[in-house]
Amino acid sequence: MPSRRLKVVRKAKGYYTKY
Repeated sequence: MPSRRLKVVRKAKGYYTKY
């Protein structure tokens, strides 16, 4: 879990992170 503000959206891996 990154502590930085990043918008990472990965549907291929089912990974959704909104910072």
